[in-house]
Amino acid sequence: MKRNKDTSTIIIKLISIILFFVLLSPNGEVLTYLFKLDYSKMINLNSAYPQNIINSLVNEIDPNNGESLLVSKMYLSHEIEEIPIEDDIIIPDTPDQNDDENNGLNNDSNNIPSNPTNAKRIYIYSTHQSEEYANSNVIEGSKYLRDKLQELGYEVILEENDFIKYLNNNNLNYNQSYVASRYYYQLALKKYGSFDFVIDFHRDSVNKEISTLSVNGKSYAKLMHVPGTLSSNYNYIYSMSEILTSSLNSEVNGICRNVFIRESRYNQDLQQNSILLEVGGPYNTYDEIKNSLDVYAKILTKYLGG
Repeated sequence: MKRNKDTSTIIIKLISIILFFVLLSPNGEVLTYLFKLDYSKMINLNSAYPQNIINSLVNEIDPNNGESLLVSKMYLSHEIEEIPIEDDIIIPDTPDQNDDENNGLNNDSNNIPSNPTNAKRIYIYSTHQSEEYANSNVIEGSKYLRDKLQELGYEVILEENDFIKYLNNNNLNYNQSYVASRYYYQLALKKYGSFDFVIDFHRDSVNKEISTLSVNGKSYAKLMHVPGTLSSNYNYIYSMSEILTSSLNSEVNGICRNVFIRESRYNQDLQQNSILLEVGGPYNTYDEIKNSLDVYAKILTKYLGG
């Protein structure tokens, strides 16, 4: 009964907000976009989170820009959609006959590389390696974050296997990218034992106005944490996301967007200290990405106590 009441409340608020901005829009752009939207993909009311829906409509929107109101913000990065993975999924033993050899991986779970510096270990990977920025991509962004964290004393393992090649070799499509990233994540866990923190580095699909922050003449690509409710570690990861978001915004006000909850898993069941991090959007520059990652590395260091 409560769920039905929540759903009715969401629908009423949604309609009210839409009508409000339709009336405000002098050029009819909002109304035009409303007719173009695929609502079945935007919201699943059976599993909707009221705070996400309302935040999507009232946070960082332009009443004269239908795209910022509903498409870019509420539709949220269609590129992080995930095909559900069953817990007992059978992953191909070898995506490429040379992958294990080239990366020094083997089947001896006891052969964990030593860590003579006793530094905390961080694993960084990008499930969607083809995501690009205005003049760079998530691979370059991940490498920059790796370098910054290494400078701060961490041992950082950056996943450099080709996920797209894995998908092609195993007749999988782009929407099954998490099968590829999960495979290599599990190999990394087998090799290193565990990690103190894991980052799935993404780029969101929102427009420039939403993905960018300017403070004191310095431009940043906005960040966002996305915890998945289907993970057994969801409660822990959600709390961690809120802490990191608050700390980031205390450092640079507005640099991190609200935590966005999704009914997915995103490999977050494999380890507690695991986060999906959205860094900027397609129109952000490499300098903006670096500025934000400098801040993220600093806050993460405080969080991990490194």
